[in-house]
Amino acid sequence: MPLQLDKTLHPQLHASIQRYCSEELDTDIGELQASFLLDFILREIGPHIYNQAISDRASAIDSTRRGAARKLL
Repeated sequence: MPLQLDKTLHPQLHASIQRYCSEELDTDIGELQASFLLDFILREIGPHIYNQAISDRASAIDSTRRGAARKLL
């Protein structure tokens, strides 16, 4: 399932993608191409980033919980 971002962020993200392509790839792309790339990233890569973030946060919460439990004992 692709990540859903607030639509008001899209123009800023399109501009970021266009800037990256220009600076790093020496390729100028239009807003439509940037939109397609953003859609691809959200659909194909976004879920992996989301899952890793959830896993990292769960580990941090578990670590905090274990530390608190040790202090109580």
